[in-house]
Amino acid sequence: MFKLTGLVAVGDEVLTGEVMNSNAAWLAQQLLSVGIHIHAQTVVGDSVRTIIQTLAQLHQDCDLVIVTGGLGPTADDVTKEAVAEFYQRTLAVDSETHQYISEHHGRNSGWEESVRRQSEVVSGAVIWPNPKGQAPGELIDEPGRVTVLLPGPPREMKAIAEAFLLPWLRQIQGHQTVVRSSLSCFESGEATLAHQIAPILGGQHPKMGIYAKPGRVDIRVEALESSQHGQILAERALAWVKGQVPATLYRLGNADRADVIIRALQDRHETCSMMESLTGGLLAARLIDVAGASACVAGGTVAYTDDIKKLSGVSPKILETYGAVSAQCALAMAETIKERFGTQWGLSTTGYAGPGGGDRDNPVGTFYTAVSGPLQTLVRRRVIHVERTGVREAAVEMALTQLWDMLGLPVWI
Repeated sequence: MFKLTGLVAVGDEVLTGEVMNSNAAWLAQQLLSVGIHIHAQTVVGDSVRTIIQTLAQLHQDCDLVIVTGGLGPTADDVTKEAVAEFYQRTLAVDSETHQYISEHHGRNSGWEESVRRQSEVVSGAVIWPNPKGQAPGELIDEPGRVTVLLPGPPREMKAIAEAFLLPWLRQIQGHQTVVRSSLSCFESGEATLAHQIAPILGGQHPKMGIYAKPGRVDIRVEALESSQHGQILAERALAWVKGQVPATLYRLGNADRADVIIRALQDRHETCSMMESLTGGLLAARLIDVAGASACVAGGTVAYTDDIKKLSGVSPKILETYGAVSAQCALAMAETIKERFGTQWGLSTTGYAGPGGGDRDNPVGTFYTAVSGPLQTLVRRRVIHVERTGVREAAVEMALTQLWDMLGLPVWI
């Protein structure tokens, strides 16, 4: 049974950032589904020496290492050469692989050498044919150090993994499946939450972690699905976290908040509109991304300057007295757009994204969001210290949270 896995992506193009390493993210999720945690991810260039050093280092801690890339026909595809040297084995042409690739290979100049190179495998390896390409996957199985080789192109890698790697791992792992549960917070920062749950953060039984992005922090717990004891510990940990954190925590599962909000508005036969300053249309785009949003999103206005806010119906007196970045302006924006568009719900955003602007009362990173509903209008203020894009994204998250709460949607799904 495997516990820790290392992932290695081979290729100068991946190392230099010309090609994104999407294979690692996909493999990590698939391995969790069979109860295997990723210990390390590494990207190396097309170097025999570097690949060998990386394998030696990872196999000190990992009982399984998966290598993607470097199995092609060109001179810089050296993964098999490096792995063979690491295991002190030879490379040899596999006849069945050679025949298969020959039948599916073009007859351009040099095709014979291309077929030969891709047909070479590490001696003693288990061969996994490539359903979507030519170079096969390989399994080199020695006690304590198992290595899997997969092609670099994502469609080929996924095809071999789904057809061979994952079924093989399921046989070995049995019903070991890592289950993740998360509590999401939209009003406190990462450092604050980390301090509040410090006694169990970083624990391994169950495994806890914090994952932050602008306007949202997820507190995540992992447990083995097959372990009843592990699941009980995970639920107790989440309950303890809920008791420690004064901010509202949401258990959303895999739900997309915009999708849930759109469905709720559709069910209630209600519509919404928005006037955005700070977010410049990001809030409307987030909701309109959901299929069927046209049934309940009437539209919106980007009122970035004071003049456009006035033209959109915001009272000049409010702007002169309180300023555009204020609770009063956010309230007026939400109420005005709701009335002008004839919707049940009006949303607004305003703030200082930076790097310029701000004042003593509202420094850069301050934003207000307001939601005007059938019964009341509420506004929220928050100050965060992130870059310009992060401030704008956080404002979208807070506006969605306000609308979620005012619609009475559940905290735990």
